[in-house]
Amino acid sequence: MDYAIFEYSHFTNLSSSLRNHSVFIPMFLFSILTALTPTAADTLKSFNVEEAVVVASPKETTQLRHQPLSVSLLDASQLSQRGIQSVGGLTSYVPNFHLPDYGSRITSACYIRGIGSRINTPAVGLYVDNVPYMDKSAYDFRFLDIDRVDVLRGPQGTLYGRNTMGGLIRVFTADPISHQGTDINIGWTSRTAGRRVAATTYLHPADRMGLSIGGYYEGENGFYTNTHTGKKQDGSESAGGKLRWSWRPTDVVKLDWTASYEYSDEDACPYFLTQTQAGNSSTALPKETLKQNRPSSYRRHLFNTGLGVEHRLPHFVLSSITAYQHLNDRLFMDQDFTAADIFSLEQKQYLHSVSEEIALKSPKGKGRWQWTTGLFAMYQYLRTQCPVDFYQDGIAMLNRQLAAVLPSRPAVTLQFTGNQLPFRSRLVTPSVNAALFHQSTLNDLGVKGLALTLGLRVDYDYRELRLQSHTASPIPYHFGLSMGPMMQIETDLAANPALKGNLYDHSWQVLPKAALNYTLPQNKSNVYFSVAKGYRAGGYNIQAYSDLSQNLQQREMMLGVKDFSTETINRLPLPEPVKQNALKGMSAILDKHTPAQPAIQTLAYKPEYTWSYELGTHLNLLGNDLQLDLSTFYMKTRDQQLARFAESGMGRVLVNAGRSRSCGVEVALRSMLLADRLQLAATYGYTQAVFTNYNLGTNQQGGETIDYTDNRVPYVPEHTFSASVDFRQPLQHDFFHAFSVGADVRGAGSVMWNEANTFSQDFYANLAARIGVELAGNVRVEAWARNLTASRYATFSFDSMNRRFAQYNTPRHFGIDVKWHF
Repeated sequence: MDYAIFEYSHFTNLSSSLRNHSVFIPMFLFSILTALTPTAADTLKSFNVEEAVVVASPKETTQLRHQPLSVSLLDASQLSQRGIQSVGGLTSYVPNFHLPDYGSRITSACYIRGIGSRINTPAVGLYVDNVPYMDKSAYDFRFLDIDRVDVLRGPQGTLYGRNTMGGLIRVFTADPISHQGTDINIGWTSRTAGRRVAATTYLHPADRMGLSIGGYYEGENGFYTNTHTGKKQDGSESAGGKLRWSWRPTDVVKLDWTASYEYSDEDACPYFLTQTQAGNSSTALPKETLKQNRPSSYRRHLFNTGLGVEHRLPHFVLSSITAYQHLNDRLFMDQDFTAADIFSLEQKQYLHSVSEEIALKSPKGKGRWQWTTGLFAMYQYLRTQCPVDFYQDGIAMLNRQLAAVLPSRPAVTLQFTGNQLPFRSRLVTPSVNAALFHQSTLNDLGVKGLALTLGLRVDYDYRELRLQSHTASPIPYHFGLSMGPMMQIETDLAANPALKGNLYDHSWQVLPKAALNYTLPQNKSNVYFSVAKGYRAGGYNIQAYSDLSQNLQQREMMLGVKDFSTETINRLPLPEPVKQNALKGMSAILDKHTPAQPAIQTLAYKPEYTWSYELGTHLNLLGNDLQLDLSTFYMKTRDQQLARFAESGMGRVLVNAGRSRSCGVEVALRSMLLADRLQLAATYGYTQAVFTNYNLGTNQQGGETIDYTDNRVPYVPEHTFSASVDFRQPLQHDFFHAFSVGADVRGAGSVMWNEANTFSQDFYANLAARIGVELAGNVRVEAWARNLTASRYATFSFDSMNRRFAQYNTPRHFGIDVKWHF
């Protein structure tokens, strides 16, 4: 823990220096470039990930590190060394990339450069073997047979469209034509009884044809115990399989089909209660508790498939990607996250997504003009069911809330009398997206090595909401009204609120991009400046329907009370003037506490936009023994989409939070020494993301002005950091062929947990180490340790219903993996 504190102090000083001297960052980059003296031609050091040919992507015409963008590339060996088994494992190893554990796979909140999303549409795109993943509920999947991962930072909207305003993740699996044999991996993890097995085999049924078949199973009991049930609350099991078929019938035609399926079953939302709040004061609990009487869980079926066809013609390359995704899941949450029986939420999603992309691009390395053009179309159908149930403790809480707001003179009582309040809903949200795009690069523009890139995308987005909400049965309640000794009203009534409506919206977006890129002679280094626009689609707050249902419930109850009271008063044997006065007084009291008719239009939120300005360089130094990537960026975001808990504390909503600004720097170093036996790597990212205009106006309850302008954007780490060293020594032995040892440290923080910036997580870091041996018969055994520093920090924290909760990282644990290739 002392290590984390030391690092936080160090990075705090560094961030202050960056804020005070940000004007020198471009000068610093320029000074490095001008100091480089062209040397005699030398063979570039061979990093496997750099050798990936451009044909892996239907839109790329140049290798990524030669392009004007900030990018991180990790090959299969790097992923294996760091134990990265999912997209979330990239956190902090990639500068300014953050995907924390928020309780289950459904909440894959991915952030790059201060841009991200906790719920609804993603702000960072994901492609797997060129197949787009449209819904971020599918982002957290288990890696199997992965060849490399690319992370592109900054808006990628020109080529990849909506929901890539923060960046893009591209995952590529192994090509079955170029791979041979079978791989089997078996592993075990301490403390959580973690077990895993995976296998992939590569077949070649015909010439120029390859087929890979893989599958896996993994499970763990979990680290944290739900003290109410005595069982672990963060355990999980998952299993899945993957097929990839590739065929190259000729030298210019390629077909590639992939299909994958995954089933996962998790104990979800292991949230510790850390403190309670009363009024304006908070009380930290002497002992944090994880105690849910209705344990949260998440189950998911995920299927993806795609067919890619490529035809290389003399003057261009034609490609087509046809993709389909199906997701069927169920999230159950003890929404109060305590032992009290207050209320629960169940969310079931049923998704179908179909997309088609046709692209044309210039052949690699031919001519001064390189270009890419194409069209994209997507249809997505999403049906969501969100049952919300209030139980005895929840009904008692609602009755207390009603009693607190109803008048005592005259005395009005209103109480739920049933044992359960069952709200039901069905929301259908289809969407359509279509686009035309083009990007051109002109090389040697007046000066040898100078290139100009211009791109434009015209994007159309249509979205719709069909809402049906009701209660599973009529809601019984008791009403009492006392207007003097002569007028006492008592009765039992029932309400059956129902809400139904349709909404639709559409928008056109123009997403331009411009970049200047200068390639230095001899050593393939470059410096660039780029400007690009990105956007994230608007949508509907399907999680917030319960607030509308509760308002409608209260309205129906009060209208029922008013009808009954009117009928009762009219039956009383009173003079007409007295009756009219009684009716007038009664109506004034009840109308004051009757909510307006809920409007489903309040569920809509607007698209989010950003303009990004970036200056960077990719350098090959010290005779190409060292790779250095530097970039600095400035992003202006409008209508930023931000997740927050509803004012009632019962559900989450997405709001458009005015404007924000994000600026920072990214550094990545990598070197391979001692004849590639020693690998060194380090990354650092700094992001200052603040609201520049976020005024919520006057609080109706307290009368105070709520203005978050100049506050930091929540959930975004100010710093990310990693450093690693790996050494492999071949041995001249019949049985022991090589041994390896490695270690890495990574950290992130600080992170604000709300817009008010009233609580946060400081910078944290933890250490991992590994040692392996390669044996005869292509067997490798590796032992590893994670979080050797025993650091404890919150990966997520929030306030709800006058309580504060936190989810914590995994504690120190150890494991062993055995890998066999034959």
